[in-house]
Amino acid sequence: MRNSAAPKYLAGTSSAVKDYDLSRYEEEQRQMQPELTVRSGKEAKPTVSRLRLFVCAVLVVALTSLSIYNNVMMIELGDQLETYNSQLAQLEDETLRLQSKLEGTTSLSEVQQYASGDLAMGPVKSYQIVYVNLGEEDRVERTENTPDHTPVYVLMQTLGGLLEYLHIG
Repeated sequence: MRNSAAPKYLAGTSSAVKDYDLSRYEEEQRQMQPELTVRSGKEAKPTVSRLRLFVCAVLVVALTSLSIYNNVMMIELGDQLETYNSQLAQLEDETLRLQSKLEGTTSLSEVQQYASGDLAMGPVKSYQIVYVNLGEEDRVERTENTPDHTPVYVLMQTLGGLLEYLHIG
């Protein structure tokens, strides 16, 4: 069957082009549609091997377990840090309390009151003072201002020791 009516795009062309039959070409294209065939009796191949699937599952479980363990350890360490910080605060408070108590007991008036009241001590007398001159060398010398063996000095030392023993002076 020849195409008697020429399309508009072919108007004004030669008669040889007008007489060409395109219908046969169109029919061949329509007939070339793919056919689907169904095969039975064969199983489809798995795309991923079972070994790979097992290894991936083990890796996922291991990474998840590691993440959970990491979070648990972080929580435990945070709790320990909080406990140690509270203990540190308590120890700092106790240190402050003990330092203030120490300062109170080592004040000059407290020491003087303890020495005079509990130990029955009095202020230092001039005869109880012994001067020592420390020179450049490692030795100790008595100065000439303090007599060693004069009878008055020996008597004063004996009398001073007796008075200190009796808590009189």
